[in-house]
Amino acid sequence: MKNILKKLVLLIILVSIISCRSTETPVVPIKSATEKAVDDFTHMPQTENASLGMKVVNLESGKTLFKLNPDKSLVPASNMKLLTTGAALEILGKDYRFKTILAYDGKIGSDGTLDGNIYIIGGGDPTLGSKYLAAEDPERVTTGEKKKQLEFLNIWAEKIKSMGIKKINGQIVADPSYYPETTLSQTWEWGDLRYTFASRPSGLTFLDNSIRLILQREDGNIRASVSPSWVNTVVTNRVAADEIRPSKITLVVSPYTNEIVALGTMNKPIISYNTVMQDPASALAVIFSKTLKEEGIKNNGGRLMGKNDKAINKNNLIYTQYSPKLEEIIGYTNKYSVNLFSEHLKIEAEKKLRGKSKESVETMKGYWSNRLSARGLYIYDGSGLSRYNGVTPDTLVELLKYMKKSENFSSFYDSLAEPGKNGTFKKFQEQTVLVDNLHGKSGTLTGVKSYGGYMYNVDGDLLAFSIIINHHGMSGTKISEKLEKVMESIYYLK
Repeated sequence: MKNILKKLVLLIILVSIISCRSTETPVVPIKSATEKAVDDFTHMPQTENASLGMKVVNLESGKTLFKLNPDKSLVPASNMKLLTTGAALEILGKDYRFKTILAYDGKIGSDGTLDGNIYIIGGGDPTLGSKYLAAEDPERVTTGEKKKQLEFLNIWAEKIKSMGIKKINGQIVADPSYYPETTLSQTWEWGDLRYTFASRPSGLTFLDNSIRLILQREDGNIRASVSPSWVNTVVTNRVAADEIRPSKITLVVSPYTNEIVALGTMNKPIISYNTVMQDPASALAVIFSKTLKEEGIKNNGGRLMGKNDKAINKNNLIYTQYSPKLEEIIGYTNKYSVNLFSEHLKIEAEKKLRGKSKESVETMKGYWSNRLSARGLYIYDGSGLSRYNGVTPDTLVELLKYMKKSENFSSFYDSLAEPGKNGTFKKFQEQTVLVDNLHGKSGTLTGVKSYGGYMYNVDGDLLAFSIIINHHGMSGTKISEKLEKVMESIYYLK
């Protein structure tokens, strides 16, 4: 009888437990604002087949707050500049300056006549005559600011006068050999090479290696010209006037030549394009020759240094022009996403690596491979224009953590764009929580968008984050708006 009672009691208890469990509400995990924002973003028709990688880390605690495919290697576009500018700061130092040397050969006579040449010896400075130094808004350079871009030539002329030189029985010779002639990435797309964002770095870069091609209708014909008029550029003009069809013009700009081929039809009075100046060193020699003549110093014109020219005696120094400090150049590079500056920084940093006896690597990839995880890291240029580049969100966040601990952190952090201020973040919404909390870098190619950088969250902790998407189907404006919402959600991560 006792055994029957015991079994009955146990049965009642068991039924009660089962009954209680059956009435419990299932626990549903509460999604963070970021999870919701990413879910919404990835379930759009234009992104459902795209590749998205993302990671967010709290730099105060070291805790990973969010990750999605963090080890997926993706094309980073201009987020490659985070690696380039970080490496340049670490290898060259924030106070590094490029230099350009004025020198001469021959002798200066008692009457002030130089029987020899004046040499402009390049040192890889990307800022000579740059609009980024002269203009308040580099996208809208005024006439006065264009004149300011050439003011350094007047300083050079004064330095030559101070040597007692009144006449030059020789030429102005430009020497860009500080960098190799073949500095263009072989992986850049042919269709990009006509644009100024694909300007080739030179040992004597000048005016951002950019010119303007102008096509103008005159009496039923199309006349082509370039500005400035003194650049060494030949235009092969195959554009025809057409009253019926809309204007459709193709520019073909082959690297390592001075020719632009213009093809197509045109029904407007005038059309102009910013395009690449292929031979900036020659252009600099020519305009400096003209400047000297205007200052009363006769000379025999300007030209490029030839292979048969004698080596220059740098002891016959006239003047050394120094660039702004590297940290200032990096500020322009990251805020305005200047590809040309970034390519210069990569070349200069790798030159320094090759000269370091203790450094076993000669490339930027080798440098970072010794300091960060290099899995999925592919570096084919310094700017991010190459679609052969690859990097994971993991690696970019590691880089941001590394730079946070660096003595160069403040220079790196201050170089990044801020919402609502000049640069690539200028068009962010004014009321966004990202204002005053975000310092970052954007990247854009067709089908590619990336954001990476630092953000203070709602608790005031500093976060490092990386977002990269490849093969999306949105316009540039639309993808930026959507990812801005994702970044706003990161602000609330704890």
